[in-house]
Amino acid sequence: KEEFEKIRHDALTKKRDKGLLFKDVWDMRQKVISQLSKRTPGLFHLKNDPGGVIDIEFIIQFLTLLNAPSHPELLRWRSHMHFLDELERLHLVEKEDASVLRSAYIQMRHTIHRLSLQETKLVVEESQFKDTRKKVLDIWEKLSKDFLPTKDSGEK
Repeated sequence: KEEFEKIRHDALTKKRDKGLLFKDVWDMRQKVISQLSKRTPGLFHLKNDPGGVIDIEFIIQFLTLLNAPSHPELLRWRSHMHFLDELERLHLVEKEDASVLRSAYIQMRHTIHRLSLQETKLVVEESQFKDTRKKVLDIWEKLSKDFLPTKDSGEK
């Protein structure tokens, strides 16, 4: 276990190019969504559709990887909500964004658990989480502006 923790720590605290890290996480997100999302008009898959749990987890993972080299105390956690709490405590994520992500994650996970207990698909009417999904996707948009190079500005 101690050896695993050292490998985990070394891998997660490795200094990375911010733009490249964002691009790698974004590309992985796109790949996972393209493989798992079964877009059905009028319906929203809580885990696998854009704006869902998958996006919240990828955002938290990106912010953790981005900040772990300078804040290794982030690594004492394992769950997404603990990571998010610590990112917020360290002022590494805006308070409003942390609140949006936390609330969305809890609401969606609650609905997932309820649907799982009913042994039904993890799908709801698209309108049910429309505003929440938009807020999650807006956070992605903000991050892309912060970490992806633009044609006008060159590399960031």
